[in-house]
Amino acid sequence: MAKNSPTIWVVVLVESGIPTLVETYLTESDATIREQSLRSTINFDYDETAVFEVEIGVESIQSLGAQ
Repeated sequence: MAKNSPTIWVVVLVESGIPTLVETYLTESDATIREQSLRSTINFDYDETAVFEVEIGVESIQSLGAQ
């Protein structure tokens, strides 16, 4: 992807193997803060959280506008 592609940050919460929450953020710091908040309440034996960086390509943005 081009270097100037917009980036979003996705926070995912998985509880007992089931994705139960997906949230998007414009900044990595906001996503990290949210993930840390979620991690303070999860059961580490069964649950997990993660932050993913996603580059949004021009094609993706155009397809969203077509809906």
